[in-house]
Amino acid sequence: MPEAWLKIGEIATLLGVSTKTLRHYQKLGLIEEPERTDGKYRLYTPRHLERLRQIRDLQQVGLKLHEVRFVLESEKPEQVLKQLLKLKIQEMEREIQKLQESKKRAKHLIKQENPLQTLLEEKIPDFWKVHLDALEGRIPQQALEREKALMGKMLSLPALQSPEQLEADMKFMQDHPEVQEMLLDWTSRVDQTDDPAELDHLALELAQSEWLRGLFGQPGAVQDRHGDFLTQALLPAESKEGWVLERVKHHLTRRLP
Repeated sequence: MPEAWLKIGEIATLLGVSTKTLRHYQKLGLIEEPERTDGKYRLYTPRHLERLRQIRDLQQVGLKLHEVRFVLESEKPEQVLKQLLKLKIQEMEREIQKLQESKKRAKHLIKQENPLQTLLEEKIPDFWKVHLDALEGRIPQQALEREKALMGKMLSLPALQSPEQLEADMKFMQDHPEVQEMLLDWTSRVDQTDDPAELDHLALELAQSEWLRGLFGQPGAVQDRHGDFLTQALLPAESKEGWVLERVKHHLTRRLP
């Protein structure tokens, strides 16, 4: 009896896949090149159908196409499949653990009044949280929340801020309590006014401080394209904080030698 055959669309319908998928299998060498008619139509035989069924079965248990090919082309496919499935189970268990952790975190966030703020604060290392908690009552709560949010955003950008840098910053503040007191007082006064003239005066005051001027050796250090981009991303210019920071930079560029 001559071997029966089906065209690509017909065999794709039998398998419940697209013709594009069958061509992809063929391109990867998962199935033999089918013969063609004079009109260039591919002719798929029952052998092709059996091979394609095996491919689909193996995909459904989690094997990737290169793993499928490895199994089907091995001398002992049954044993090779068992070994691969053991590895797959280990991968699945790791993924299940990650999903369980994500589920637990999602449930925790649902209970929070401000989950977006919580996501930012979770990035802050414990040693810095202790430092921030110590500021409660010394600066307005709004300023404290803003500081936590800003720190969380910065820690989302490893190249910008890192726990190691935070630790160094905290040590600096511990060694120079006068700087911390100056900043706390300045922040409180900024939060207590919305008057542009007063805010500009406060910006000038910070720009004239020895601490801030010491951070910048020359005006070019203030006018930095990357710094401007990050400043606008973290503190939008339309916000009071962003506006004040822009005025601080303006005064710095005018007064640095």
